[in-house]
Amino acid sequence: MNLVIPSEITDFHKFRTSVGTVLELLKYSKDNKNMEELVQMHQSKGNLEADAVQVINHFSNLKLNVEKKKGEISMWKAWEDQKMEGVMEGRREGALESKIQLVIKKISKGMSVSQIADILEEEEESVQRICDIAAGMAPNYDIVKIREELEREEKTA
Repeated sequence: MNLVIPSEITDFHKFRTSVGTVLELLKYSKDNKNMEELVQMHQSKGNLEADAVQVINHFSNLKLNVEKKKGEISMWKAWEDQKMEGVMEGRREGALESKIQLVIKKISKGMSVSQIADILEEEEESVQRICDIAAGMAPNYDIVKIREELEREEKTA
């Protein structure tokens, strides 16, 4: 039995099936720069079989959400979609952290929850949740930890 270690393979062209593409994707799945180059290089080759994408999802940190079309999947569109989803998630986190930072500034000025909500044009419940979490960290507020706690609460709700 031969052991195949994707990280040690240098020539993926010797594979005649999608196995080579799968191994190459696994090798670079944690390296966004090389993964981007790989996706651009393979876009012209067409789609991957659904089974190949399932293997990639199972053995990598990639969680590609793709639709099947005639047993094949547009791997390259799935990669672009996943990348865009990451960008959007980063924007959401940044917006929430900005909101938390504004609430903390208002707390530091001694403002009430209703005053803060009014000024920021936010729901009082939302501001109250931030204030409750932040109260346990005063006076050294950690915006990232507050955001993470809010997200944890949201997932369990």
